[in-house]
Amino acid sequence: MSREHLPSPKLAYASSAARLTSRLRRSGPTPGGDEQPVTPSLPGLGDGSEEGTGQDGPADQDGPADQDGPERRGPRLRRIPHLVRRLPAPVRHLALPVTLVVGIAVVTLINHFSGHDWGDDFALYLRQAKALAIGNVGEVVSDNRFAIENSAWSTFSPYTYPWGWPLVLAPLYAVFGLDYEVFKFVEVLAFCLFLLTFFALVRPRAGAIVATLLTTLIGLSPIYIGGTGAVLSDIPYLGLVGLSLWWIDRVRTAGLLAAPRNHLVAIGLLLAFTYNVRREGVTLVIALAALHLATWAGAAWRARSIRIWGRPEWRKVSVPYASFALAAIGFHLVLPTVLLPSAPGTGLSNISARLTYYREIFAQQIGLQDPGSPLSLFGSEQAAHRVLVVLVILGVLGMVARLLTETQSDVHLAAFLGCSSLLMLVSPYQEGRYLYTITPLLMYFAYQAIPAVAGRPATGGSVARASAVLPAVALAGFVGLNIADTVRSTRYHLDYSYVVHGPESPDAQQMFAAVKERTRADDVILFFRSRAMTLYSDRRSVMGSDLELLLPRSDWYVMAKDSTYSQKLLTDDEAAAYGLTKVWENEGWVMWRVPPSSP
Repeated sequence: MSREHLPSPKLAYASSAARLTSRLRRSGPTPGGDEQPVTPSLPGLGDGSEEGTGQDGPADQDGPADQDGPERRGPRLRRIPHLVRRLPAPVRHLALPVTLVVGIAVVTLINHFSGHDWGDDFALYLRQAKALAIGNVGEVVSDNRFAIENSAWSTFSPYTYPWGWPLVLAPLYAVFGLDYEVFKFVEVLAFCLFLLTFFALVRPRAGAIVATLLTTLIGLSPIYIGGTGAVLSDIPYLGLVGLSLWWIDRVRTAGLLAAPRNHLVAIGLLLAFTYNVRREGVTLVIALAALHLATWAGAAWRARSIRIWGRPEWRKVSVPYASFALAAIGFHLVLPTVLLPSAPGTGLSNISARLTYYREIFAQQIGLQDPGSPLSLFGSEQAAHRVLVVLVILGVLGMVARLLTETQSDVHLAAFLGCSSLLMLVSPYQEGRYLYTITPLLMYFAYQAIPAVAGRPATGGSVARASAVLPAVALAGFVGLNIADTVRSTRYHLDYSYVVHGPESPDAQQMFAAVKERTRADDVILFFRSRAMTLYSDRRSVMGSDLELLLPRSDWYVMAKDSTYSQKLLTDDEAAAYGLTKVWENEGWVMWRVPPSSP
């Protein structure tokens, strides 16, 4: 063969490498790797279940190292993807979400303040936890009933909250006492649980990139981060919702009728505990029922018969509901509370007002508004309003589209989102934290709207591919807005350390010390946060601004100088007119003795 027909050294090397790769593939998986790598992608660009590492083959497939370059460093760097592929599949699968969530947890902890703010829902949770730790449950129930029945208004509290969250806090209270840093750390763990399970729910449906964007959007939202700084049940409930939906989804993937019985029992127990953290957890039972209904309807449609499940199948279907009912009833018998609370004023007439209120909360959660400021996108309030409207429309459209195209995959997510949203909108109460479980799923369905309508990108075509890329770019924009706010907040907390205005602030601690020192154990304190007063002083307390009604029921009036919430601000002269005697005072508080002859 003439010299001009001989293959070049580079071409010969590439050919040998290709032959070697072909033999390896024919012979089976490479040692330490049991699957082919998948490029990370949006839907249609790969399933997103693994991080992209390229094709198998020699680490030096493009030819020998350049003799003029770093001979050692180059090949070693090129071996990194191969080493990653040799890691066990579960490790590779969890590396991205765990790394992401650990980073979010660190940022969240940095953004915590010391102490706790006023707003005494937390006080009843902690009193119930303390009661479980020391064994005076009856006393706590009696004290709180007294506060509700003798205050100027009664809708500020139930007699007891569901006992699930206090049950989690009780051993911590027994060991650490009233330590807010410990309790807030548990809040962060619950938040991380949700983020991990939310990532696991989104990844098989939309790919690793979209799962990362949605998880980061929620995880670095200043509103969610701030929620972990309060010892309330909302973030723990969010974590349990994520865990419940993920477990239901895992059983669905294995087959609802093929799943082991203990997995079905676990669903019921998990839903029962979630229900005993917040009563809104009943929506998870509806979500499970929707999944069972969709599974049965799909099988009946294919078989052209409604008699597709016999007695064994129906018995298996009933397992999670039976375990839920038994666990919920048993929980109630041991630690009684209201099973199905009713709130006066609940109704469809509340929807309009709730939509207006939650519009701004939703905007704050996704970075379109700073608390106390108007909505803004590129400096335009109108643009931000339009984007919010579009997101809600896309969320509804995406939910409908996924129900039509991927019914069994998303029916439980859609049912939970729909039922939770309805409960929130008809409620007579409104709190921004009620939106915690709504926003993540709404943003997921908003992303899915365009790909679901345009068609699956896996079918090919530039339109289908763009339908996955464009909403992901929009998600990245919202992530950027939240990151910018969180970076500013993190820098602030790194530079400044403070105790938030609340019961742990120095002037409030002085006040509680004065109350315990100057009052008897059976005295009744009129205070603007009755449950907090009872937590800190072990004195019964009532609250309200109607002094004519409340002073005869009280032995002392402790007044906050800077608040008109649930109290009447008095000057010294006005207090004297009521016959009150000032016995103690500091910068923030005044303590008056109520005479027996008070009106």
